Amino acid sequence: YSCLCKRSKTLNVQYRKTASKGFIDIVVDSTGLKVYGNGEWHTRKHRATKRRTWRKLHLAVDATSHDIVGAELSMVNVSDGEALVDLIRPLRRNIDRVTGDGAYDTRSCYEEVAAKDAIMRVPP
Repeated sequence: YSCLCKRSKTLNVQYRKTASKGFIDIVVDSTGLKVYGNGEWHTRKHRATKRRTWRKLHLAVDATSHDIVGAELSMVNVSDGEALVDLIRPLRRNIDRVTGDGAYDTRSCYEEVAAKDAIMRVPP
């Protein structure tokens, strides 16, 4: 800790300014995170244990600037479509399009995106 504290005084960190105030395109997706449990090799060799715990990290990313504009951590049993509401509802920026994979191809996702006056795009 003391080395980091001393070094931080000499670092010259430049922060990026936020993107323009116009409309943004958002890309949404999720990934799994292992919170607790043995390694993958141990699990494959000795079968899965009950102590293995996973979480899902849902992200909303600005397609132009690649900034993360929304993040939500959920249990593994929450679908991507259910988490979309918590990702885009609190955003204050104007959204033009939301792009996601087939997991977001649900009626509730289209309704939530339409409530933000945006277009939902899901590739075939």
